[in-house]
Amino acid sequence: MTEPIELLQERLKEIKEVKLSLKNKKLPKKDMKELELIYNKYYVCIKIIRKALKDQFFIKGEKYEISTAMFMEQEEEIKYLKNIIKK
Repeated sequence: MTEPIELLQERLKEIKEVKLSLKNKKLPKKDMKELELIYNKYYVCIKIIRKALKDQFFIKGEKYEISTAMFMEQEEEIKYLKNIIKK
């Protein structure tokens, strides 16, 4: 099965190819800007997914071994805050 990030990378490659081919054909600036925006969205999504799937990463200087550790810590913080609000 193809991983989601691989699908995004394939799509990004297609968008880049289209972007380059249309640049030579003098596509209107409005359309080129829209195509560039689509390209940037895919690029950012790929970067975010790569960061989340790393074995370790840092957020605000705090080291997390895996992304689930970060989510578990956030869940504990949410529970703690809910308990404070109830009192």
